[in-house]
Amino acid sequence: MATKKTETAEKAEKIEKPVKPAKTGKVEAKAEKPVKTEKAVKVEKTEVKADEKLLKVTLIRSLASCKEKQIKTAQALGLTKINSFVSVKDNGAMRGMITVVSHLVKVEAL
Repeated sequence: MATKKTETAEKAEKIEKPVKPAKTGKVEAKAEKPVKTEKAVKVEKTEVKADEKLLKVTLIRSLASCKEKQIKTAQALGLTKINSFVSVKDNGAMRGMITVVSHLVKVEAL
């Protein structure tokens, strides 16, 4: 038996859809950029002059159940795990960051 095509089906076959060109430039540019993650945070090491004072900051309490601002501040200082420590310059910016997480860290002068 032969199947009958309706008029709408015949019209649909005749209509050709335009083919969209592929976006090559933008897709490739996005693929080339590295993705930053929280685990890939690196602390820059700076050279210290002889007359500059340093502070040794040690994380002594866990960051679990802390406010998000405190967690980010500790990570910005380079403190990620308990008993991890960093040496930072003794200036106002570092003192302010240490104040935010003062209940989580121990500070010693070097």
